[in-house]
Amino acid sequence: MAGWVEGGERREGGRALRAFFIFFVPLRTAAAHLSAARSRGPLLPSVDSPLPSPPPQPQPQNPTQTLKTPPNPACSALESSLAPIVIFATNRGLCTIRGTEIVSPHGVPVDLLDRLVIIRTLPYTPPEMVQILAIRAQVESIGIDEESLAQLGEIGERTSLRHAVQLLTPAMMLARTNGREDITRGDLEEIDSLFHDAKSSARLLAEQADKYIS
Repeated sequence: MAGWVEGGERREGGRALRAFFIFFVPLRTAAAHLSAARSRGPLLPSVDSPLPSPPPQPQPQNPTQTLKTPPNPACSALESSLAPIVIFATNRGLCTIRGTEIVSPHGVPVDLLDRLVIIRTLPYTPPEMVQILAIRAQVESIGIDEESLAQLGEIGERTSLRHAVQLLTPAMMLARTNGREDITRGDLEEIDSLFHDAKSSARLLAEQADKYIS
């Protein structure tokens, strides 16, 4: 059962304030909820009723005692026995935490970073890149010889592994346009001259900034 209940009206600062409460309850318990609400009186005080006073705030026992800062909910949830395994992946270095002006490693708050186990990672070596590219070519049914794989590994070492993987598809289309099923070294050299990676594009924009709209 779903609906709305008009809670009443009171005046504050010369304006009439009307409250509405939205409720979603099972049908069998709707009557019980309404009966209990009626037994407690009106949902809001009438116009003549004084406004309720706010609950008292806890005070320190002595002037030098300060109230404890409540714990961070995110950190408390991660330290719970029912917390899931959370994996953060980032390539940010020393930078500001979003929404603040605080500089922190990886842009992560220090109290959260202290609760993480940081995995040591290393960049791929050229043989590892060649192996990954060979597996990717096999999965996508792309024919490529060993010399071309070595050339593509060199491109990945100079740019990035993601860029080298992305060059497989246009190189395959170029090879089939020329009537071949396998990618050759010449196909990769032509494709490499046509497409820029992110670093090359950024360097080109910096060198030719006066030719672009800023």
